[in-house]
Amino acid sequence: MVTYNSEIDYIQSATTLTERLARVRAIQLQLEATLLKSALNDNITEYSLDNGQSKMKTIYRGTEAITRGLTALDVIEQRILNQLNGRVVRLVDEKNFR
Repeated sequence: MVTYNSEIDYIQSATTLTERLARVRAIQLQLEATLLKSALNDNITEYSLDNGQSKMKTIYRGTEAITRGLTALDVIEQRILNQLNGRVVRLVDEKNFR
């Protein structure tokens, strides 16, 4: 079993983009659960991620820190999705709309 010191090490150890995306989403799920727990009790809060192959434990100081972490992970998730799927913009003339 591998133990990671931080989320950065956990995400960076992924070898493919899909694996990296899965790890970001796993951390997001744990952070959202921690955010729900800390919504009423704004104190030092911790969460741990244990998927059977790896362990990670992080301590946050309050709801605002968890929210900032989730926002940063959302940005990272969108960047990975853009790398996987590409970003497409389709321009349509306004006369084609009904």
